[in-house]
Amino acid sequence: MAFHEDNSTVFFTVYDSKLTRRFESPNNKTISRINRNGRQVHEQYFKAIEGMLYDIELKESDFGRQWFLWFQDGMDKFVLQLDYRSKEAKDFFSRLPNTKLDYYIRTEVFKNEKGKTQLFTKQGKSSVPSAFTIDNPNGRPQMVETMDAEGKKKWDDTAQMKFYEELVAKINETLYRLHGIPARLRSANTPEQSFSTHDAEQSDPFDFPDVGQDQDRPF
Repeated sequence: MAFHEDNSTVFFTVYDSKLTRRFESPNNKTISRINRNGRQVHEQYFKAIEGMLYDIELKESDFGRQWFLWFQDGMDKFVLQLDYRSKEAKDFFSRLPNTKLDYYIRTEVFKNEKGKTQLFTKQGKSSVPSAFTIDNPNGRPQMVETMDAEGKKKWDDTAQMKFYEELVAKINETLYRLHGIPARLRSANTPEQSFSTHDAEQSDPFDFPDVGQDQDRPF
């Protein structure tokens, strides 16, 4: 990614089907817009990001639960922040069982033919297939159709998200064996690991872009 900004961590989110990096001030690569809170924001958009995944963190914030996907590319450290129940998070996690976790992962986000945001991953020249589909769920619970208090259709993904949390826990075990224990989990008595980027302080998340939730059933 070639950021090299004083060993700082760069944060990305998804906005308008684009990988988005936000800046405090405009520059010659940013596009300025007014978000839904009436505040001007300055953003740079990317087609893809690529790096070695070394940690997946679930955090609580003022914006709700968020997944923090931690990557390294040489000296660069970056985080892809995804909403807990977002289709983008499910797209990413569904490909992890078929992902080589000791290889770089290229993550791309785009708008599909139906106008919906879609995330997929590649390793080398090959796309990583999903391990869970509607036709072949492979143990992943399906979403359950329910009705809300107003009688409107609503999809309940509680069981599905529990499945993904358990999957992430298993993936993290493998990541830590490959790349070392991340700083957030390392006590003062834990030996240093060879993966030096884990020693860096984790930056506080910035104000998230106003990304609407897709109301259609993602799976």
